Amino acid sequence: MVYTTVEVLNTFGVISRQQSIAFLGLSYPGLVDHTWLHQLITAPLMHGSLLHLLFNILSLWMLGPQVERLLGLRRYVTFSVLCAFSSMLGFMLLNIKTGRIVIGYSGVIFGLLVAQAVYFPNSLINVFAFFTMRMKQAAVLMGAIELYLTITGEGGGTANAAHLFGGLAAFVYLRALRPRRKSSTGSVLDYGDGPIAGTQSRRRRNRPRLPWDL
Repeated sequence: MVYTTVEVLNTFGVISRQQSIAFLGLSYPGLVDHTWLHQLITAPLMHGSLLHLLFNILSLWMLGPQVERLLGLRRYVTFSVLCAFSSMLGFMLLNIKTGRIVIGYSGVIFGLLVAQAVYFPNSLINVFAFFTMRMKQAAVLMGAIELYLTITGEGGGTANAAHLFGGLAAFVYLRALRPRRKSSTGSVLDYGDGPIAGTQSRRRRNRPRLPWDL
């Protein structure tokens, strides 16, 4: 919706696309100097291109429903908001006074990838359309790539730091949500409610390979 509105306004010459991104995307000057608090809400919904938007929508459709069913709607919304805010603020903290702008829902998408790795660690996916990996291995690989690109600054305009902070927020939230203890046999058991706990959770972890590429 935000992307469509911006493109319409740009097409009719009301406001340029660059001005819209500067106003709706999150940046240190915008949030701190101009006190544009709305950026915390609009920045995750703003996308740089139609391809960027479509990729995130597809990823959300692939990754989101299973996590939502496990967490429930209220916790899923909390999870999404936490990942979005953490990704935006994490990026801004690493880019203080640089003027760089961050937009997009990718921090939440990366958080959903972490959630898939937590709940379905042994599910198989195709990484880059060539390599078949377990979900937990794919999450570690993608995290390592994002960390490397963040440290070296070779992201090519991609907010890799936002991805990392979104994934970190997801991991911390899910760990806090599901305390663990060891059984008398030494195996790890999960506390939880609904479909998260017990044998149903174990059956879900062994579901067939997901029909999508990372």
